Amino acid sequence: MGCIDSTIGENFALYNGDCVEVLRGIPAQSVHYSIFSPPFASLYTYSNSPRDMGNCRTNEEFSSTSRSSSRN
Repeated sequence: MGCIDSTIGENFALYNGDCVEVLRGIPAQSVHYSIFSPPFASLYTYSNSPRDMGNCRTNEEFSSTSRSSSRN
């Protein structure tokens, strides 16, 4: 699943990792509540990685990148 760390309890699971990689390993229709802090285009640069969504230069590029990382 690509997690840096995880904690799984009786009624919850917490995952720390790249959201795109972690989401691929979570079964569809299994997430009932989510708390997250999404990046915004050019607002914060967390790393130099091309995979870092905060490195998008325009809102259009960010929108395209964020759509490719989510499921329907």
